[in-house]
Amino acid sequence: MKDGTLEAIAVQGSYQMGYLGVQSIVKLLAKQPVPEFLDTGVVIVTKGNIDKPEAKNVLY
Repeated sequence: MKDGTLEAIAVQGSYQMGYLGVQSIVKLLAKQPVPEFLDTGVVIVTKGNIDKPEAKNVLY
């Protein structure tokens, strides 16, 4: 990214995926409804934001 090989990448946050996954299991075990689709979010990382906190949270 920094050397210009890629202009941008779309990155999902693994923390959010794990958090919502565990939250869904807890609801299922409690026999509560779970949405069919959960948006875990995505961050578009570019050369301009690669060193900013929102990009670092999903990259490192």
